[in-house]
Amino acid sequence: MSYCGCEILQTPGTASDPGSPLHACQNELLPPACVNGFCVIDQTRMDANGAISPLGNPAIVAECSASQKRLIRFVGAAIPASDSSVFLGCLSGIP
Repeated sequence: MSYCGCEILQTPGTASDPGSPLHACQNELLPPACVNGFCVIDQTRMDANGAISPLGNPAIVAECSASQKRLIRFVGAAIPASDSSVFLGCLSGIP
């Protein structure tokens, strides 16, 4: 048995730049084919003051329950194969 692994990178850019791939991933129902990677959509996100500060297009998470309107979205060539396993991890403090 053999295994193949790969890393799926976050779509580049900034959420506030309408021309960036990250903005397209978070906001467009059908992002352009050239947009590849993952992004986070979170309609329940709060800012430092505790106020709701949604991230992304609410239509993308419309089918989620009211308290779970968040999603890690894979787009383009970065969509994992249907027979694959995806492992998520958060790394911080990595130089």
